[in-house]
This record gives sequence, structure tokens and C-alpha cells, in this order.
Amino acid sequence: MSAIVFGTFQSNTLHNDFWQQWDSHRHRLNGLCIKWLNGDQDKVNDALSTASEKALRYFHKELAPIKNFFAWIYRITYNICIDIHRFQARENELVNQVKVLPNEFYFSDNSSGLLEIEIEREYAMEALLKSISKLPEDLKQIIEYKFLQEMEYGDIAQLLNISAENVRKRVQLARNKLRFLAQS
Repeated sequence: MSAIVFGTFQSNTLHNDFWQQWDSHRHRLNGLCIKWLNGDQDKVNDALSTASEKALRYFHKELAPIKNFFAWIYRITYNICIDIHRFQARENELVNQVKVLPNEFYFSDNSSGLLEIEIEREYAMEALLKSISKLPEDLKQIIEYKFLQEMEYGDIAQLLNISAENVRKRVQLARNKLRFLAQS
């Protein structure tokens, strides 16, 4: 096959040339990938997809001629398969280490809240604290004991020397005032 000189072709022609040559070697590359990746078809498909994308980008950018398309695409595909194989070997090694010494590894929670949710919570907390600061002292104190210190109604009643029913009524009053402040 003759060398392809990129400066003389338009982008569309280059694109078509690439896919024409890729298709002519795809079956052979697939067989090699199956061998290199121990028959794992999912990894083979990933490797071929990555190789075609990488080669196409290079194909469009390169100004030097490619004298042997198959040798060139073979090398790209081989390197990608080796990278996949090495990554899998590292994962397997980690899994084996965890199996042998499970008490030596600690994994953090892999989920995190969305930033927007965290911002909304902070904003709501700031608004709530601002509203609480506008309450009369007796209601502020009840809110602090009940919700911040998580005390029971009876304990609050003993501490303030009032009845438990009075504590409940003050909590209800404080909640109503906070709703009103939140709406305004």
C-alpha cells in the first residue's frame, strides 16, 4: 500500500481513507486483541474503540506519511491492550491484598452529596439561625434545649421550672414564629 500524504487530502477524504483502511484490518486486530486480553470480549471492544479514536485523531493531525498502516495501527492497539492488561493486573493485586489482610484496608464512603444540595443546606441553616436569633429569649432558649441539645420535654421543664405542657406550647409557638419569619 502506498504512503498517505495528509497535506494533499481534504478532511473528508482523510476521514474516509482512515475508516476504509481501519475496516480492512479490523478483523485481524480483533483476533490479536483477543489473544492479548485473554479472550475478554468487553475489553477487546474497549481496546479497539480506543485505538480507532486515538488513531483517527493522529491521522487527522499528522503531516508525515504513514508508510505501513497496519504496522502503525498494530502498535497503537498493542499499547492500549497492554495498558488494559496492566490496569487489570493492578486491580487484581489490590483485590488479593484486601482478601489476605482485610483488616488492614479501610475504604471511605464512595458517595458524596451534590454541591448544589450542600449549598442549599448551608443557605437554609443560615436562614434558620438568623430567624432563631429574632425570637424572644424564652423561645430561643426552648429551641436551643429541644433541637440543638436534643433534650426531652420533661428535662427542659425541670431545668426551666415550668410544666412539660408549657414547654410543648413554647416549642409550638417558636415553630410558628419561625415559619412566619421564613415566609417574610
